Amino acid sequence: MLKPAVESFQEPNIAQKVILIDPPVDPMRMVQDLSIDPLLAKVIVLPRSQHIRACSLNRVKPFESKEVADIFEEAFR
Repeated sequence: MLKPAVESFQEPNIAQKVILIDPPVDPMRMVQDLSIDPLLAKVIVLPRSQHIRACSLNRVKPFESKEVADIFEEAFR
């Protein structure tokens, strides 16, 4: 379902970032499967996080969790 959306997005001079959370297969394979050029996009792989899952189960907004915010801040440096 994502591939057509990615392929139809054409915006010149806009940086692309691919964010994968605990990908089940090799991240580069996923990027290729989505027809994304790995030389033109920054691939960010986030590890599996119990804190993100806990937010979902506890109905807490993830951006309000310090642990989740720390994970994202580190990943986007």
